[in-house]
Amino acid sequence: QHILALVNLNILRRLPIGTDNSDYIFQSQIGGKVSTLRSFIFRATKMRIWGSLLDATMISTSPPLDEYEKPDDIPIITINRVRAKATGTSSFNDSILGQLSRRLGRSLESLSRLLRRAFIDVQDNGQERAFYVKFKGEGADDHGGPYRAALQAACAEDPVHLGLFSDCADAAIKDLRELNPQIPEDSRRHLQRYQFLGRLLGTAARHSIKVGLSMAPTFWKPLAGLVLNAGDLEIVNRSLFNTVKYICSRSIPLEENEMEDLLFDLVRNADTSIMHDDHAYAGDIILYDSDGSYRSLDDFRWEDRALFMSMIQRRHLQRSAAHLSAVWSG
Repeated sequence: QHILALVNLNILRRLPIGTDNSDYIFQSQIGGKVSTLRSFIFRATKMRIWGSLLDATMISTSPPLDEYEKPDDIPIITINRVRAKATGTSSFNDSILGQLSRRLGRSLESLSRLLRRAFIDVQDNGQERAFYVKFKGEGADDHGGPYRAALQAACAEDPVHLGLFSDCADAAIKDLRELNPQIPEDSRRHLQRYQFLGRLLGTAARHSIKVGLSMAPTFWKPLAGLVLNAGDLEIVNRSLFNTVKYICSRSIPLEENEMEDLLFDLVRNADTSIMHDDHAYAGDIILYDSDGSYRSLDDFRWEDRALFMSMIQRRHLQRSAAHLSAVWSG
């Protein structure tokens, strides 16, 4: 215990050195080493570092002369929940997520400064906020409740209704969700929505608001700088995992036609953009390994099956990389 306490004390002293001017803490030398010790770091240590990070990046807000007045730097955002509920999944603009996106529409720098505020109104019982929420046609005053409700709906409920999140195909955990892989990675409109969603998720985390996300490890682990593995594939898609495991462990080769059909089904399962029934299309599919090397699916040989199964697994786990990158950048 004494050794663990010393390790945590040194992490508190040295970790800021490893995070300077780095997009990811894990890109720095010290940060990379610290990440390998994550299981030895006390929760209290992590929370102190988290608190220090929030304090260092917070934008201060000048309080009003009368403590019962609202400060000029904190805007009031009007949201129509009735319209959002009436339109359901038919309109992004009418959803709470869309209304927040439109009402908060401003340059990236000014929005970032706004969402990094943490003003506490004297009547809010300690709830930090970046803006006030007024629900149109409703009599509720925002003393923290409407602010939390708006962020919770925008971050957890609306992404499901709007198709930004989707249920994992054959998850080991009920109601587990992932970023919707059927959304094209080059859809600028959807990437902008994912980026704004990331901003709201960061704001909710900064202000200690629980949003009830039941997301797959393919969402959380990359954000935490962790490497995805076969165990994560088993969680998000058991049938694909079992098929890959079966092929790797089988000693007797499958018939050529049977293997071709199985390979194509595996790749199509890992990439929902492939909808062709013509198996000749499989020859154009390129698979990438972790070191950047690549192979055509048409070059498959039984003795190389472990390599190809690894690349198919990688393809599945990273199929929403562009969407996740947009969330992260937000």
